[in-house]
Amino acid sequence: MSRAIVIGGGISGIAAATQLSARGFETIILEADTTLGGRMGIRKDGETDVDLGGRNFSSHDTHLVQLLGTLGVSEFTRYQINSVSVGTRRPFDMRTDGSLGTRAARALRNVLSAGPLDLLRLRGVVSAARADSPRGVVGGPYWVRLAEDYGDPAASSFFGSAVADHVLRPWTLRMMAAEPEEVYLGNLGPLLGRAPGPLHRVQGGMARVARAVHDRFDVRLGHAVERVVITDGRVTGVLGVTVGGKRFDEGAELVAVATPATIAADVLSSVAPLARELRNIEYRPVATAVVEYSDIHFPGNVGGLFLPRGSALSHVAKYDDSNRVRFSFAGVAARRAMSECSIERLVHLGEQAFQDVGGRLGQRRSFAGNVWRPGLCGQSWMHHRTLQSLTEHGKLVRGLALAGDYLRGNSLEACVIAAEESVRRLLDEPRASVTQGARSRGLSDLASP
Repeated sequence: MSRAIVIGGGISGIAAATQLSARGFETIILEADTTLGGRMGIRKDGETDVDLGGRNFSSHDTHLVQLLGTLGVSEFTRYQINSVSVGTRRPFDMRTDGSLGTRAARALRNVLSAGPLDLLRLRGVVSAARADSPRGVVGGPYWVRLAEDYGDPAASSFFGSAVADHVLRPWTLRMMAAEPEEVYLGNLGPLLGRAPGPLHRVQGGMARVARAVHDRFDVRLGHAVERVVITDGRVTGVLGVTVGGKRFDEGAELVAVATPATIAADVLSSVAPLARELRNIEYRPVATAVVEYSDIHFPGNVGGLFLPRGSALSHVAKYDDSNRVRFSFAGVAARRAMSECSIERLVHLGEQAFQDVGGRLGQRRSFAGNVWRPGLCGQSWMHHRTLQSLTEHGKLVRGLALAGDYLRGNSLEACVIAAEESVRRLLDEPRASVTQGARSRGLSDLASP
């Protein structure tokens, strides 16, 4: 049986490992962290599993749902967006509950907040993007055309400041840890191109997914890969070190690098042009914490609040039906605070900000949190060109699959799509020998726009 190694145990690595295993490979997952899941952020709060990172998905996320089903995870709970932006002259109300009349009045207030002309332009882009195929990913044909036609400007300049602050900012912060002026137009596919539909979470949390992966695969935690070994233009294995300081050397016919681009650049440093392109992809740190209190109260009967510019706390929301709250820190002010504060101090700042906008918190009972570095991917300017350059510069390497958030986007669904595309294209290419002709074809495992 042929052997494959997957570097990274996040959702991209899990998807890649599942694809490789289905194609008959003996598959090993090497994860540098001591827990599986990557930025799904599976942590313990006492005896309770909590999700500090990605856990939300749409009923239209068919690739993710199929992956979860393959792992034996098929029980989901539905929820509704129940958040409001606060601290601005006219709050933008993102709640989806209530009667038809309530929703219509809410929509009218939102139009007045963001401006009808700019909202009309946004609606036109969203409608066109949702007719694209594939939807909800970076590098889709519609977004490539839009970027090329307009020079890939910042989202804030294309849609206007009101739409950027009231409509886009909550989602660019949550999905990319970036302000609207830091996000390029061509990279908005995962935010604006996704089909609307009911929202879901895995019943029991993402720890169920991690347990299913442990049961199915050879998972080695605390194994940090330092280098992918490439011999005569072909991947032959990996070198690395365990969390205990023991060095390891694993051979394989195929290696899937399912990590953020910055980490992929380090393990592929021997392919200098490829590593250079990977390092040009932007990431921004983000911090999250799930905290339990004796009592919580959100003002205005909402379930979540987006805070304005200048606040280190970008979003606070009810975590579940208990008295747990999830604090999220992203954006310019948050990055400044993260450079100076521990996660405990960030939570204290978040508690103060929540109380300043009318929230009430009882006694703190338990806590789980983390600062994520490199954080969330913001892609790059003209990102479809970056992907083409990655393909060009990777042409001498065979047996290498790249998967990760920088290929199709940060959402769980986009990461699964990228991993599936990468593995499928690599394994379905002709099994030619490593000749100059084979080298000239380039890497077929990179997701192309």
